[in-house]
Order: sequence, then structure tokens, then C-alpha cells
Amino acid sequence: MKNLAFIFAVISWTIISVTANAADRITPPGSHISLEPPAGFLLSKTFAGFAAPSDNASIVLTEFPAESWQQLRQGITAEAMAQHGMRLLSTETIDGLPYEQVTARAEQRLGNQLFDKWLMFFNAKDFVGIVTVTIASPAPPRLSDAIVRAALASVRRASSEASGNPVAALPFTVQAAARFKYRKALSGRGLVLKETPPPPEGQPDDVGFIVTLAGDAPIAAADQQRFAEQQFLTSRAITDKNIQSTKPLQVTDGTGFEILAQGKQASGRPLRYLFVVVYPSGHPFVMVGSAPSERFDEALPDFRAMIESFRSKL
Repeated sequence: MKNLAFIFAVISWTIISVTANAADRITPPGSHISLEPPAGFLLSKTFAGFAAPSDNASIVLTEFPAESWQQLRQGITAEAMAQHGMRLLSTETIDGLPYEQVTARAEQRLGNQLFDKWLMFFNAKDFVGIVTVTIASPAPPRLSDAIVRAALASVRRASSEASGNPVAALPFTVQAAARFKYRKALSGRGLVLKETPPPPEGQPDDVGFIVTLAGDAPIAAADQQRFAEQQFLTSRAITDKNIQSTKPLQVTDGTGFEILAQGKQASGRPLRYLFVVVYPSGHPFVMVGSAPSERFDEALPDFRAMIESFRSKL
């Protein structure tokens, strides 16, 4: 399931900023999803959602096109989640939620830390919402299953007026090339650009470009090349990875590294990649241009122009 694989690839957690009151239903800037976060969670400026830094926990809100509901609903399988480092434990429905929905319970190991995950998919009719709750295991008593279920039950579709422009709310700007008719903000920290919408509406093998904030702590200069290469090599959205070259890069908004590489997408089709990580003020932003081999050279000038147009807001 290509959409499900893409969702799993963008789930992450980040730093936070403004305190949220658990008694209120809150809509993060740029999101169409609101909820009542548990006590201790803070509203983020670098992704759409909330985090509890003392508990190493987060709530990430993501939206996908309405037509992807059936594909996503049917794609919650142990095999699909295992491909992205998660072990499916169970599925359930959340009482009190006024939408068609399903919640997957899973666990994921990152380094030496095990995390509990709740992934709630719900059909808001004009979009599919995904609420991902990630908690370091074992979860503290104040983040018990009952508390998490109550937060998920509070989820509602927010009005467009309340949410604002999701692209404008991103922690960066980039000038999209004219070829990219489909433009979608993800989780308040990433932007997907494609020539056509994701399948099933569009083509799976068109030219694409992704920009995302890849981490919240600044990366030391001595570690930046290794970090860039690891971002590519550990990507679960790409298989049969092969780095052809890595070189330092200087752009208007900072320095970084450029990687030219090959790999295969979920469908098994070979693609070529321009994979760039830049570090304005040390913060890592990943930009990835991808295209079928026969179209890569033709798309490369657009990729480079967008990389040069990138500006961080952090």
C-alpha cells in the first residue's frame, strides 16, 4: 500500500514551544485536526501536533486525500508496519469518535529505546486524518491507555478558518517549480510536491520532491556528513540503496551535503535521487528529488533551483 508506506515514513516527533491547556480542544496552525491533549503536552512550532518533553512523548497530526481511506484502512497489516520498523500489536475502535475509524496499537524500537505507538486513522469525508501518539515505554501513569483513548476520542475536524494555510505554517519556504501541480503539507514540518496526486488518483512513478525538517536539535558540523548519509541509508521508503557520490554543498541559506543515489520505490521501480541535507543554524532539513532514471536529468535543474530557493524560518 503506497500511501500507507508513505505515512509510516513521515511519522516522527520533535521539540515544542507553547503550553497547551488540556481542558481545551486545540487546532495546531496549518492543521484541520483538533483535539484535547493530555496534561503536560505542549503545542509545537515545528510540526503539527503536541509533545510532552518530560515523558518523551508526542502527538503528530497528518492529513491525506479523502480517496485514500479504503486503501489506508485495508493496509493496516503486520507486514506493512514491519517494513517501517513497527510491530503491530492490535487494532481497535475509539468510543465516542464520530467518524469511521480504526486505531492500530504498535511498538517501535529506536536505538536502545522502545516506544508505544497509537495510530488512529479516521475518515473526515474531505480528508483522511491520522493521529499518531508515541510514548517512551513503559508509559508513565499519567499517559495510561485510558488517558490516551480520551485524547483520541476528543479528535474533531477543525474549520478551515481555525487551521489557516498549512503550507504557510511550515518551518521553511521553498519556491515550487511549475511542474509540481500537487502540493501537500505533512505533519506541519514537511512538504510533498508531485506532478500528479498520490495513487490511486495520480501516477506512482512521476517526478517528486520532498522537503522536511529532519530533526529538532542542531547537528554539530563534524557530524553533518554522516547524518546526511544515514538519512538516506536508513530511509524505509527506499530499497536497494546505492550512494554514487557525496559532496559538500553551499546554498543561500547555509551549508550541507549533496548525495546522488539510486534505489527502488515501494512498487519496485528503480529511481534516481538527488538527496540534499542543509543545516541553517545547524538544524537539519532534508530535500529529496526523485524521478525514473530516464527522466532524472531532465528534472535535475528544477530540483537544484528549488534547493537554492529554500529558506528556513527557525
